[in-house]
Amino acid sequence: MQSYKPNNNHPLSRQSQRWVGVSNRISKYSVFTLILLTSVNLFAEGVLKNTPTPAEIQAEFNQAMADLESGRPAIAAVSLERLVELTASPRILLELGRALYLSGQYKKSKAVFNQVLQSDEIPWLVEENVRHFLSLIEQRTGSINFNLAFISDTNPTLKSSAKQYQSIFGLISVPSTDEDNTIYGLNYSLSGQKPLTEDGLVSGSVYVSVSDYPGALSDSINYRVEIKHAFPTKRMNYVNFGIESGFKDDKRTFQLPYMGLHFGHYEATKSWSLNFKRGYMNVESSDYQDGVRDTIRFSLTNNLKNSRQLTSSVKLYYSDAEYDEDRFGSIELGERYGFKVPVRQSRVEVFGNAEYRKHDGVNFFFQDVREDHMATVGVDLIGKGFRVFGLTPRLGVSYVRNESSLPYYAYDKSAFQLSVSM
Repeated sequence: MQSYKPNNNHPLSRQSQRWVGVSNRISKYSVFTLILLTSVNLFAEGVLKNTPTPAEIQAEFNQAMADLESGRPAIAAVSLERLVELTASPRILLELGRALYLSGQYKKSKAVFNQVLQSDEIPWLVEENVRHFLSLIEQRTGSINFNLAFISDTNPTLKSSAKQYQSIFGLISVPSTDEDNTIYGLNYSLSGQKPLTEDGLVSGSVYVSVSDYPGALSDSINYRVEIKHAFPTKRMNYVNFGIESGFKDDKRTFQLPYMGLHFGHYEATKSWSLNFKRGYMNVESSDYQDGVRDTIRFSLTNNLKNSRQLTSSVKLYYSDAEYDEDRFGSIELGERYGFKVPVRQSRVEVFGNAEYRKHDGVNFFFQDVREDHMATVGVDLIGKGFRVFGLTPRLGVSYVRNESSLPYYAYDKSAFQLSVSM
């Protein structure tokens, strides 16, 4: 009896072997796929179980606020840092910055507050609150700020707009001219502040401003060096000592050592400041104008509804000199109204100032007492949503008109500025 021997060379036999191999591979892949899907499902279930619900996030936030208000900012900061990883809420970032500040973690607090300022969703009231905290932080950590501006000025020498004026030599006529006196240039300014004591109550600051007008003899440099001592119980109040100095075309124009006293108060919807300053001006090219300079300035800022802000100010100034005709006092009133516009969280600020100035004596050359009425109006556009490399662009235009009892001192001018700042 013959036994059966398969014919492996038969076409049907070879086809069956191929299908068996394919079947084995499919079985292996199916098992692997099943294991993978099961693992993913178990991982997802674990993640979902460990992810807090919105109600749990709210409960932890409420507890963090309770810790913060109860004087436990470090504990609140730990909870808020965990919540920040779960949600990008600007409110949680804001409270985290506050908790870090109150727990003495100033550098981390500053970084968080700067992150809040980058948000396009925060209202103006919150932004002002953040900037208040940043100013307090910088008293302890120091700061550096930079500003670069393209500027133009239609009347840099304050050339008189009068056609004629009376003098001791009689009536003097001014030749009419269509000459354009506008100059264009760049302004660079840098300011820095550094604490000089561990508690930050004593700090030093430097400010330098350089105006560069290519092709014009109007280049200038101004700087200020100052020491400030804040009151321990209220850091917005301080005394300060410093010196200001100016140079034009490589020659010193003035030097002003001074001392001052500052009082301030801040609330979420309102803030005010009161400044007293006394210095002695040394005018390099006109010794007869040397003398004491006194300034008193008060400002009140109201943060209104719908991201609007109104700042009112009054400034009193007195300038002493050797001769009565050069001594004068002035009062200046100012208003600035700001509001947001729906263009990437940009802001518009409209401002105006009115100043009255009167000299003490009769001007020898013009045989009359000088009285000036100056008005300034302008508008600034701050492109918060157009930041580039951390720099905020600002576009500003202004117009100044001065009317004087002595026509020689009457003038008008316009200015334009496009700047970016930290």
